[in-house]
Amino acid sequence: MKRFKNIILGILAAGMLTVAAPVGGISAYASSAKISFSDPSATVGQEFSVNVKISSQDGNLGASDVVLSYDPSVIEFVSGNNASGGAGSVRLVGTMDSNSTKAFSYTLKFKAVQAGNTSISVGSYEVYDSDAQAVTVSKTGTASVKVKAPATSSAEAALSSLKISPGTLSPAFSPNVTSYTAQVGASVDKLAVSASAKDSKAKVLVSGDSGLKVGANTVVCKVTAEDGQTTKSYTITVNKLDTVDVPSEAETGAETEAVGTTPVVKNGLDVEIDGVSYTVATEFDASLLPEGYTQSTCTYGGSEVQCGNGNDLTLLYLQGADGNGAFYIYIPESGVLSPYVTIDVTAKSILVLPPDESVQIPDGFMETTIQLNGTYKVQGWVWKSDEQQKYCVVYGMNESGEKSLYRYDIAEKTFQRYFEDPSLATKYDDAQVEEIVDKYNALCRDYNIRFVMLAVLGVACVILFFIVINLLLKRKEWREEAQAAGGRQRSKRRPSSPNARPAADARVKRGTGRDKREDGEMMPARPAARSEKERMAADDRRRPSAERMEEGRRSARRTQETLETRPVRREREEEP
Repeated sequence: MKRFKNIILGILAAGMLTVAAPVGGISAYASSAKISFSDPSATVGQEFSVNVKISSQDGNLGASDVVLSYDPSVIEFVSGNNASGGAGSVRLVGTMDSNSTKAFSYTLKFKAVQAGNTSISVGSYEVYDSDAQAVTVSKTGTASVKVKAPATSSAEAALSSLKISPGTLSPAFSPNVTSYTAQVGASVDKLAVSASAKDSKAKVLVSGDSGLKVGANTVVCKVTAEDGQTTKSYTITVNKLDTVDVPSEAETGAETEAVGTTPVVKNGLDVEIDGVSYTVATEFDASLLPEGYTQSTCTYGGSEVQCGNGNDLTLLYLQGADGNGAFYIYIPESGVLSPYVTIDVTAKSILVLPPDESVQIPDGFMETTIQLNGTYKVQGWVWKSDEQQKYCVVYGMNESGEKSLYRYDIAEKTFQRYFEDPSLATKYDDAQVEEIVDKYNALCRDYNIRFVMLAVLGVACVILFFIVINLLLKRKEWREEAQAAGGRQRSKRRPSSPNARPAADARVKRGTGRDKREDGEMMPARPAARSEKERMAADDRRRPSAERMEEGRRSARRTQETLETRPVRREREEEP
């Protein structure tokens, strides 16, 4: 009974423990951490420090690997503890000093390059605790960096000119007008925007000018003054039609912008360029001259004015009605004035990527290996006809995350987005080009066959010519041989002694029974008696066959000799 009671109590205790236990079992919670930054400020040209700290909130840290991103056009990475990088990214690596490490601290040194506001943010991170377990980062901060411009920096953020191609701006450009419209055909995918700032040290950034779609597209031209704080944006609303034809200016009512650099001289030093009035300054501060130019004097409009000379160019200082001035390139021979505008390339970087299946390599390129930054080799493409390989094309991603093909200048170490040269475009598609090539090859084959036939015909004519010449020579030889043989035969027919002809004439006079032919030759004499012939025939039959044959040969020789020595009637008539 007591044993049974113990069993019942054990079952009840097990049930109570089961009910009291957590439903989800025992859970293990990971440690958490945060990444924080300091917010520095600096002046252009100065170096400043940024403090970065990775701290654990409820545990110990074992290791960390963090990648930071920044704008290299505004600030430039210099150095840092356990840090490496540049061109827009910095990598921070940390390892624990002991099992009780609570935080990793870094001090990064940057240099202010351009005035403006920028930030340093976390691109990617991996943080582990002392047990090599992943730590959850609950907060990733951002460093706000303010770069001030020097006290002498200009606040001018206006454009001096704005043009697009293809298309025409409506209304005509004016520095004070910031909104424009334009129309392009369905075949236009990219708009070429040419924008020049009034202040050569101001920065101009154009966005939205590529990948145009049917309908309204917004192209923004943002101008940032030298001080890095003053900005001005010009907006162009581009209407892409669904047809190739674009309405003419007469149909749309758009005005044509008068573009020209030849000034209209109003009075002496007062000129007008593109509808804006300027005055040529007679003097100016020499410190305003661009680098490489020296102050001098020249004559303009009949007056002596100060100018800048350098690089075989002459610069004049023109002032507008508002008192602001700028340098213009002056060509004395033609009187042309052109704004002195330089193109300043800001430091930017791209990340070279391996091409995927969607990348289409332009025609005329071949794959090669390009060595970048000293030792790194990446895949790229160069023109097949470029033996010196001055340029190459790589596939990469810019700082905004946009992937595209980029054209890289190997000599100057600069790059730009790749675009197909319009001069290489053709109105024929691949099928038409292939058909033209086939026709050309067939025509070449026909000409080759005709050439072979003409060559064979020429050889046959040469052979035939030599055959004819040979036959003519043979015929001449045969004629000479025939004439020589005829002469020998006539000489044999003549009598060998003076008494031969009288004897023959005597035989003819005696009437030996020879008959005359119509041509004058004498016939052999007929047999005198038949019995004699029969007798001789009988004797021949009695002779052996060999003797008869020999007798026949002798008779034939006698007959031949008689014919050769027989005189001709013509010869007898000619004798006296």
